[in-house]
Amino acid sequence: MSDSDLADCRTIMHRIITHMDSENLGFTGVLNGGFFKTSNGIKFMEFNSRFGDPECLNVLSVLSTPLSEVISRMWDGTVSDQAISFARRATVNKYLVAKEYPSASPEAVDFEVDDDKMEEIGVTVYYASCVGADDHDYSGGDNDDGKTGGRYRTIKKSRAVAFSATRDTIPAASDAVNAAIESHFRGDLEYRGDIGSAKSLARLVERAERLGM
Repeated sequence: MSDSDLADCRTIMHRIITHMDSENLGFTGVLNGGFFKTSNGIKFMEFNSRFGDPECLNVLSVLSTPLSEVISRMWDGTVSDQAISFARRATVNKYLVAKEYPSASPEAVDFEVDDDKMEEIGVTVYYASCVGADDHDYSGGDNDDGKTGGRYRTIKKSRAVAFSATRDTIPAASDAVNAAIESHFRGDLEYRGDIGSAKSLARLVERAERLGM
């Protein structure tokens, strides 16, 4: 994205909030905007008036200012670029899902995560649509094979568990997540290993160049 692309996204979001104010629908909170970059410029896709998931995980991973202070400033109307700071680092977040996702799975899928190892290598685990095996939380306990970790079971048809890494570059964060999943996760779930990879980013740049952006 170029600086002008970002400015266009901000302009669209500002116009929406301004219009809401004119209709006496004042908004205070988080507005997650979704956009496409096309050969005809930035195109609006959707808004979520909540923390986006997994977008929120990436943002909060590099938020330096305490979230409580951000929320307080939103309420007081004192939010500014100077009041909120972010670490100049890259984050990548990847979800593991059942093979049928986004359709409902015919049955639950059991999986294991070595929580201690994940913490040791600096990869954060977010448990989402899952429960502890046998409906009991085994997080951090000892498995039958003697390894420390957690046993879990997917529920519903949503994303089961997320792995997030913060590194100096996007490809480095992507590689860290992939390595963590390959080494410290066991279970018949799927994920997008290409997200954030150097090859994937290069492909996106190539497409943009072909469109004359």
